[in-house]
Order: sequence, then structure tokens, then C-alpha cells
Amino acid sequence: MTTAADIVSQALVSLGVENELSASDEFLEAQAFKALIRMINRWTSIGIILGITIPTAPADELGNPDDTEDALATSLAIAVQKIAKRPASPALRKDQKTYYRQMKAVYVPTPVQDYPSSLPLGQGVNTGPRSRQFFPNPEAT
Repeated sequence: MTTAADIVSQALVSLGVENELSASDEFLEAQAFKALIRMINRWTSIGIILGITIPTAPADELGNPDDTEDALATSLAIAVQKIAKRPASPALRKDQKTYYRQMKAVYVPTPVQDYPSSLPLGQGVNTGPRSRQFFPNPEAT
């Protein structure tokens, strides 16, 4: 398991703000930590269930699954680029998109179709990602 400080550090290194030649900026690390908390809350609110505990200090362990570490770090790097005044590289953007999609594929619950697939097409059966489009008429009493 990783700590919040590990994710923040990985994000800043990915963005190119921290390296072996430049010292870490405490203000930027504090802002990135706040951005990490906002990002975890946002992901939880849209249904990405990772089981992460919201950290109160940078040294707190997140309790995240190991395969989500790259998605957390790259997504945080993209979120922090405005604060750091350093644009993300196209390679970082591509990696973030890939890792985020992989994480969503594993940790977002798949929707259950409300109606049977035996309905004819056009009556609610849709083979695309939006399968809940059948609206029955209310029964008259």
C-alpha cells in the first residue's frame, strides 16, 4: 500500500516538477495533497469504488489496490499542472487516459439491464453502453 505522500511525489516527478536537481517545494506538495483529496472524493462520488480511506496527513496510507497506483499518480499530475504552472506532456496525458480507463474497467460496477434482451430492437434493447432506455407506459387504473 502507498501513502498519500508517495502518490504526490510520483505525480510531481511525472509532471517534471521534482527531480534530482530541483528540491521539493513544500507549498506545491501541500496543494497537490489537497488536490489528491478532492480527486478521491470526486471519484467516489461518480461510482469508482476503490476502498481508499481519505488521508488527513501526507503520511497516511491510502489502502488503495496496487493496480491503481499509476492511475492515481498520473491523474493527480494532470490535476496539479495548473497549480505547478507546468503543462503535462502528451505522453503523460496518454498514460493517464490509459491507466484511468483500465481502473474504471475493473472498479466501476457494471450496470444491470432492467429489461430482458428478448425485447425487439427499438423497444429498449440497445447493444451500446446505454442499455437502460426502455420507458413503459404507466398502467391506467
